[in-house]
Amino acid sequence: MHTVGAPPQPSGEVRFRRDGDRLCVDHATPVMWFAQHVLEHSRADPDVGLSFDGTHVTLHASNGRWIWKLTGRSWCRSSGPGTEPLFMVEGVWPD
Repeated sequence: MHTVGAPPQPSGEVRFRRDGDRLCVDHATPVMWFAQHVLEHSRADPDVGLSFDGTHVTLHASNGRWIWKLTGRSWCRSSGPGTEPLFMVEGVWPD
């Protein structure tokens, strides 16, 4: 499914905190929207940050991993003529 316009709500949230020199996740929502262009550059498996294997997005942090599976839903927003459109894809926590 592909929609044009505003994303469905809620769009997702991740809250981080610092624990010394470590980056930790305090909260992550089960539904998250990701910018497609960011995922295309997230193929590595970092110590901290996002990785993407083509179907799952993994957020790696010092205190664990959070995984979302892409649902096939997407939306696109264009800011006007001469600008690159923003493509977002939806991920949900797998069962």
